[in-house]
Parts: sequence; C-alpha cells; structure tokens
Amino acid sequence: MGQAFKVKTDQESLKYLLELWVGTPTQQKWLSKLIRYDFVVEFRAGRENLVADALSRQEDTTEKGTLWAIYTPIVNWADQLKDSYKTDPEIQTIMQQLDQETIGSLKYHLRGGILYYKHRFYISQSSPIKNDILNYIHDSPSSRHTGFERTLKRARRDLFWVGMKSDIQTYIKHYEVC
Repeated sequence: MGQAFKVKTDQESLKYLLELWVGTPTQQKWLSKLIRYDFVVEFRAGRENLVADALSRQEDTTEKGTLWAIYTPIVNWADQLKDSYKTDPEIQTIMQQLDQETIGSLKYHLRGGILYYKHRFYISQSSPIKNDILNYIHDSPSSRHTGFERTLKRARRDLFWVGMKSDIQTYIKHYEVC
C-alpha cells in the first residue's frame, strides 16, 4: 500500500485487467479492492519465466534500508459500547439484575464488561456506534448494499438491539445509493 509495484504473470489476459468491462458483482468486488493499489501487470511468457519463486524476485536492498511493519488495528468499539451502557437505564437495570441473579442467565450474560443477549452483542438504543455498525454491514465493499433482508440477517447474526428491524429499514430508506 502506498508504493508502486509490478505484477509479473504468464497470464496475458491480466495485462488488460484494469481496462476490462466489469460485468459480474464478483468482478466488481475484486476490482474495487485492486483499484486502491498502484501496480502494473507485466506479461512474461512461461518459457521466459524461469524463476517462479516470489522470494527470488525481491529488489536488491543492500544500498537502501527497508522498513517492514505490521499493521495492527486498534479496536475501540468495545470501549464505546461499554460507555453507552453507562447512560442507558434499561441496560443498567439488566446489569443489576444479572449481579443479583434475579434475571435468567439463559438470555443475558456479561463478559468483559460487555452485555450479551442470546450470545449476541447487546447494543444500547442510544449507542453512537449503531450508525457505524449499519455503515459496516450495509455500505462496506464486502457487503455491497445487499438490501434490507440481507442486512437484517447479517446484523441479527452477531448483534441485538431493541428496534433493530425498524432502524435498518430507516437507514436503508434514507440511503441515497439504494
């Protein structure tokens, strides 16, 4: 990322990868990922491609230094989720009932300060991360604006909040692209 590179291949059709008409959703998904990179595809016939080992094709770095870094994303959504619990009276009541063991632990449980409902993350009604979640499960390149039913199904797999269905309907209805 951020550095130009060459892709050497024995597949001549890949030379025209960025010039092709993209027809299928799968092609569109992969092309949207590839377009972020600065690369050139070079065709090299199989008989000319004597060394097929990627490690042997690395640049000679004896004259210049090379910095190798590993990117680790910092996840702060869990902290935002815990903070939203502090201001939601309904969640405070549920957490007190869990502490006093007056609520059935089959539906709710608390782990690491995060509340779960039927093994799904419990999101507060007033949580500021609801929009981020909807953005991710509906707008991200991997989800491809799949519509209401698929977005709802994807959300219900890992998340729970009161009024989820109507929130997703409203979000999609007011989304210009959809």
